[in-house]
Amino acid sequence: MGNAESLRNIYREYVQKAEQLMAGRKPGDGLLGMGNKPQDAACHDWFDGQVAAEMATMQGDDCPEALCFMLKAEKEFPAPACARLMLIAVQRHGLTLIEQLSPKQAEEMLLWYKNAYAPFTRLPVQKEILKKLKMQKQKNV
Repeated sequence: MGNAESLRNIYREYVQKAEQLMAGRKPGDGLLGMGNKPQDAACHDWFDGQVAAEMATMQGDDCPEALCFMLKAEKEFPAPACARLMLIAVQRHGLTLIEQLSPKQAEEMLLWYKNAYAPFTRLPVQKEILKKLKMQKQKNV
């Protein structure tokens, strides 16, 4: 199994854990600081660590596919609300892979990413991704 498929499996497992977390919630959990808050669950830290480890070993032909999956996952991968921000946050682990995209691949991803996230909703990591995609697009032009 390649790195891109391994990354998909990590996402699937994380979403499954997040769904189990949401299914086990009690009414009022997290309200007024009482009970369990979904955003504090250990599965989020686990996911971040797994994605970081997988991206550290990423190389070769898997890089563009894995990066594309990672950047599109929040919009295209079904996940509960408590997991959405984490799907964006882990995109920071793919920043170094942007340099491995061809200028054409970077241009296509840049266009998709700009259309997927409105400027006023973009988080700092998303702004950094856009900046790197623009730089990569302009290489060899």
